[in-house]
Amino acid sequence: MIIRNKNNSFKLLFAWHGTILPKVMPALMVVVCLSALLVYLSAAHFLMLPEVPAIGFTIFGVILSIFLSFRNTACYDRWWEGVNFGAL
Repeated sequence: MIIRNKNNSFKLLFAWHGTILPKVMPALMVVVCLSALLVYLSAAHFLMLPEVPAIGFTIFGVILSIFLSFRNTACYDRWWEGVNFGAL
């Protein structure tokens, strides 16, 4: 188990040893480079990318928030039942 010194928040924020960063960094760099290339080509008018309508993200966000609120309520109810029955 890796125990870090929590006195220095800056070192804790940029910790490398014992994290998942070395494994995901190659895939992350591929996505960043591809995104930067597409933005450059689109800004220079070499490539015309279709615009994505925001209504899809809005509807998905509303549905996700409703679903998560129901799950959160159910979890809180189960926790509250456990607390009440555990005190008996």
